[in-house]
Amino acid sequence: MLVKKILPSTSGLSLGELVDVTLANNVSMGVAAPQYPAVNGATFATTADLTPGQEVLAEITGNIAVANDGNPSFTTVKLLLASSQIAGPVAAVNSSAGSFALTNIWSLFTKANPAVTQLEVQTGTQTTFVDLTPADASAISTSSKVAVKGPLFNTIGSVGQPTLSALQVAGR
Repeated sequence: MLVKKILPSTSGLSLGELVDVTLANNVSMGVAAPQYPAVNGATFATTADLTPGQEVLAEITGNIAVANDGNPSFTTVKLLLASSQIAGPVAAVNSSAGSFALTNIWSLFTKANPAVTQLEVQTGTQTTFVDLTPADASAISTSSKVAVKGPLFNTIGSVGQPTLSALQVAGR
């Protein structure tokens, strides 16, 4: 994992540093956002639900050590799926489902194994639309450039690509 934020009471980690996180046997997993657009088949309850590009909040349990690869290492008993922020052009729109596909996404996805070349974005009543006219899903069309924010679920097995449950869609 990549460290993006550190609580003031934490020592032994630096911003931008790679860390190794071990999930305790009794790890509690969940989604940080209390409400988000429903994504069919999406859960965040086991390690199978992890995928590159997710932003997570990990509670440090015990001491921070140095792993064999030289990275700081810690164990967590609590892992929450936070909102990821991703931008790209819209490749396809499914207005009846309230979803669209983003392509030309960051190398974090395209260099993953297997490579992810497209993300599904699911909108709903919890989604806010910013810098779009009109300020709703009808403003999204093929080739629109948008930035999206929300929990990113590993739906590769069911949908063929990860799905972001959009809390916000912003025009670019």
